[in-house]
Amino acid sequence: MSTADTIKLNEAGGAAGVGPRLHHFTVDEYRRMGDSGVLPKDDPVELLDGYLFIKLDSGPPYDVPLGIPHESFAGREVPQFPQRKFTVREYRRLMDAGIFHPALRTELVEGWVIDKMTRGPRHDSCLQRSAEALQKRLSDRSRIRLQSAIVLDDGEPEPDLVIVPGPAGRFDHEHPRPPEVVMLVESADSTLQYDRGPKLRDYARNGIAQYWIVDLLSRTVEIYQNPSGATDLPRYGLLNAFAPGQSIPLNIGQEQLQPISVDELLPSS
Repeated sequence: MSTADTIKLNEAGGAAGVGPRLHHFTVDEYRRMGDSGVLPKDDPVELLDGYLFIKLDSGPPYDVPLGIPHESFAGREVPQFPQRKFTVREYRRLMDAGIFHPALRTELVEGWVIDKMTRGPRHDSCLQRSAEALQKRLSDRSRIRLQSAIVLDDGEPEPDLVIVPGPAGRFDHEHPRPPEVVMLVESADSTLQYDRGPKLRDYARNGIAQYWIVDLLSRTVEIYQNPSGATDLPRYGLLNAFAPGQSIPLNIGQEQLQPISVDELLPSS
């Protein structure tokens, strides 16, 4: 697939579908954010229908991170007005303060708190297959992390699979950062628009060298390379798509390893 096709795909954001959602804050969560100091008392936001909007009587400069949430996780029910985003530091304070219910699974992507979805059997099967296929080919110098956080400039997402350098204790106290992420994999069905949109931008902005999307809907594997870095429109300059029956070249850093068959990664149809 050409770079031009890649750009069109990245800008389109992928196929439609019901995916992860922007977190809908409760009144209790909002009050606890204020009580714990996560949101300063002079923060120019208020809670309306579960979302943090700028107060009508506040004017710029607001001095807080703001943005309009991407359609892949906002949905039509969220008004397209600027809302309060969170820094990585603020997000960690949210977690440390126990603002959310312990059973709630969230991640921070492009400054937005996103409720993660319950995983289906095909997703988990794909993840297991991917981990086993990669583990067979990796040297002892590399490690696989499953659904564990990485730290980006404006997010703390939890990719399905990440390859990082070892040893195992390297990340006992800090999550991996972009220079330590050798390769990243997302398994996608209902999350496809999300993985091709906000997550792709976040990974490209932060220079993640190699990003794979295993598309369970079309049964293809998309390999994104040549990230743009921090630009106005972060993207990957190279996309190659592989179908069942084809093999994917596997390059980890400077190492060229045994290719992976697409069929090794996909659950049975």
